[in-house]
Amino acid sequence: MRRLITLLSLALPSTALAGSVTVGAGGDFASVDAALEGTDPDEPLKVELLAGDHPAFSVTKAREILVSGAMGTTTLAGLTVADAGASVQLVGLALQDDGGGRTALVDLQAGALTLDGVQAKGDGGVAGVRAAPSTALTVVGSLLYGFEDSVIIADRAMVSVARSRIADSEAERGAAIRAVETELHLDSVVFAHLRAAQLGGAVLLDQGSVSATDVELQDVRAQLGGGFFFDGAAVNISDLTARGAYADKGAHIYAFESELSLVRADLRGGRAEDGAALYIDGSGVRVQNALIIDHAATRRGGVIWLERGQLDLRQATIFGARAPDAAGLGIAEGQAVVRGSVLAGLSGEAITLIGDGAATIRDSLLWAIEGSPWLDAAVGVGPTQMTMDPRFTNTAAKDFTLRAGSPGLDAGPLGTTDPDGTRADLGAFGGPLAWALADVDGDGFVHGRDCDDNDRLIHETAVDRPYDGIDANCDMRSDFDQDRDGVDAVEFGGFDCDDTDPRVRPGARETPGDSRDEDCDGRVNPDLDRDGWEASLDCDDLDADIRPDGIEVWYDGKDSDCDGASDFDQDGDGVEAASAGGGDCDDTDAQIHGLMIDATEDGKDQDCDGVDGPGAGAEADAASSTVVEGRSATPGSIDPDMAELATAAPDGEMTRTGCATTGGRSGGTAGLIAGLVGLLGALRRRPRA
Repeated sequence: MRRLITLLSLALPSTALAGSVTVGAGGDFASVDAALEGTDPDEPLKVELLAGDHPAFSVTKAREILVSGAMGTTTLAGLTVADAGASVQLVGLALQDDGGGRTALVDLQAGALTLDGVQAKGDGGVAGVRAAPSTALTVVGSLLYGFEDSVIIADRAMVSVARSRIADSEAERGAAIRAVETELHLDSVVFAHLRAAQLGGAVLLDQGSVSATDVELQDVRAQLGGGFFFDGAAVNISDLTARGAYADKGAHIYAFESELSLVRADLRGGRAEDGAALYIDGSGVRVQNALIIDHAATRRGGVIWLERGQLDLRQATIFGARAPDAAGLGIAEGQAVVRGSVLAGLSGEAITLIGDGAATIRDSLLWAIEGSPWLDAAVGVGPTQMTMDPRFTNTAAKDFTLRAGSPGLDAGPLGTTDPDGTRADLGAFGGPLAWALADVDGDGFVHGRDCDDNDRLIHETAVDRPYDGIDANCDMRSDFDQDRDGVDAVEFGGFDCDDTDPRVRPGARETPGDSRDEDCDGRVNPDLDRDGWEASLDCDDLDADIRPDGIEVWYDGKDSDCDGASDFDQDGDGVEAASAGGGDCDDTDAQIHGLMIDATEDGKDQDCDGVDGPGAGAEADAASSTVVEGRSATPGSIDPDMAELATAAPDGEMTRTGCATTGGRSGGTAGLIAGLVGLLGALRRRPRA
């Protein structure tokens, strides 16, 4: 720590520089080298570069120097610092190589150097800044871009980059920063549009340590570690944002035999062959409060691939990952523990074990995961595992906070609390280290719990007034469904005819005799079997297959169409089928039954006596053709003199009770035929003339 303070003090400008000179056309000196030679070497020096292009200069003596210029009008070709006691600061000017054959635009061989508000542009394939062992490099508020080698190369140095952007560069390894055994500090740094042919699209750290906060990766790629490649390093990163990272392995981070702590990370759009977000090889990795969205691997590990090592994943939200094998987390060797997390929208298993891998998941929530099972069968599952809809605030808008009513709110995993003091939520926005969500309207309810954070009267415990169109309590229910039965009131375009009683709604069961229309079908009488016919019109309101418009199924003992007719008289001739104990041997033809006359051989047994034409009843058949007073009676006709006798026969009586039929089956037709048969018998007994 003492060495760090000393080096930082060397990197900062003096509050009282003794000498102040101008350099350039019309200035005190023609060049910075001349100013260094022409001023007291034991005194601090302030140099103002006048407009124009200035050659590179070298600092070879222990001295405190500040060189400034006007951005856009002043360009410096390079700088070399070669004395351990030198402290140089460049402020507000442009750095650009003049093609003089330098290997680096800035060569920090010894001492300390600060670039403050500088724009450094690569040209001619040179590196940006080389920091030799025991040097201190500080970059503040600067833009470094366009290099064809690493922008910063450090070897056993201390490098601090803050509020700066390193972009549009490429290298074999570590396009932004390539460091060996270096102490690296990053604060509010953007790495954008960087390419490394081998390792570390943005940063390669071999040994050493890195402390980073508020770092952003944009469109970075490499063969291994599209964003960061750590080899044997101690790494602490907080508030990492990544958009668009590409690699064969580890699109955002490749950790090789390192110790990595990643807290509050928003990672999106990673693409890799293995490990679309992280690739862990022989490392111990802890990830807490990570939001990992829309990742894809072409082979294994749609989110994380654990080749070897340990993974502790806490309170993460993982959504929309896919891979042919291990859509979420894949473990080859080593062990993973997942706690207090939400995994949803995956194209396959959330956790897959391969080889000797082991994993445990507890106090977490899984939802909308394709395939079965959701987890590898060998994964240890804790007792508080949930498989429920997490109810994200708005997945279309990529808002994965939990809204009111989510089962993940206040779930309390790990026994912790959220920044607002409530019990910890599941996922990336839960726990003491989570992002502090905003409470814009100051009603005490943060984003997610408050569906309108611009109105103090709207939050999850507010009183909701029905029918005003405002979801005041953020329960996401319809404001036009006062009784909460799932159906809007008819007054507001719904179908609930009484929106004050949850027992009254379409589909509810009617209660007989209560004079209420519980199912809102417009009828007070119940329709118990739900066949569309109320009880007063339905001859059996407990059987939906029996109703006035039902289809009659013959001989099943049911009056399915409620017409009151016998179910055993299909042809309606008044005589039931022989199969049901009646006298009709063909119940599909109304002209065939036991009361008909079969006088001729026509191929039909009309009287069902088993003989076509006169048979067992031959005497009666013969009588049917006897001439009576000059007239004959033939089947199908009745002599006028016989009509009076025939019609005098009493009709059968038919009454209905529900669907059952009682009384005579044949009605008036049976009475007429009975009278006719009696008359024919009398004629047989009359003596012939």
